Amino acid sequence: KKGYIIKRDGQIANNLSEGEKTAIAFSYFVAKAQEKNFKIKDGIVFIDDPISSLDSNFIYHCFSLLKNYFGSVGQLFISTHNFELFNLLKKWFIEKNRSLTRSKKDEVCCFYMIENYIDGDKRKARIKKLENTLLNYNSEYHFLFDLLYTFANNDSPEYKDLYTISNIARRFLEIFTNFKIPTTGDLASKIDALRIDEDKISSIERGKVYKLIQEFSHGSDPTSAIEHKDKIESQEAIKVLLNIVKESDLTHYNLLEKSIRL
Repeated sequence: KKGYIIKRDGQIANNLSEGEKTAIAFSYFVAKAQEKNFKIKDGIVFIDDPISSLDSNFIYHCFSLLKNYFGSVGQLFISTHNFELFNLLKKWFIEKNRSLTRSKKDEVCCFYMIENYIDGDKRKARIKKLENTLLNYNSEYHFLFDLLYTFANNDSPEYKDLYTISNIARRFLEIFTNFKIPTTGDLASKIDALRIDEDKISSIERGKVYKLIQEFSHGSDPTSAIEHKDKIESQEAIKVLLNIVKESDLTHYNLLEKSIRL
């Protein structure tokens, strides 16, 4: 008889989980693609969400299989809704694009997304080029840092940016301080817990940041809605915020800075 027997610890495996079924199916696909009757360098391979239902511990293992076994395929398509796998694939393809010579422009890697939309009373989908936010940033955190960094170093900030920058600053600082100080407490207490040298960032300077993320983002004072914010004051507060990150974790800051310059 043709076929296979699946065992777990030497016993016939019953009640396979969805993750186990996915792992077995993907392993079988990898094995079949290596058979002699399939010329992988001339072939076209489409892999749809290879880690669906798999534990997150297997994401890097799955990516390694994809890169090792299908890196030389004639044409490769990979679709996924897993953001972690997407970032790994994106980095691989971007590096591959950079390594291509001018004579191999036809081998360039491209990125697309499936967008759902409503047409009348029907739900439809279309393929479009991947939006730049997803292409250029690995996470919301990287994106927010870029917005703050750009605003802080802008020689001529525009007033329209002042009405969003306080909320952006608060969201970014919440993510950063929750990572650095994983305890309960408000944002101000977590910033104080970073214990930054007073000579480097004074309490007066930190007060500018508190004012930006508390008053400007919450708008508890009704008069704040009928007057324009001060551009220089807001920009100085963002510079202090970035210095807080830099002084509390220089390596982290340098990596963030590097990530937006790639």
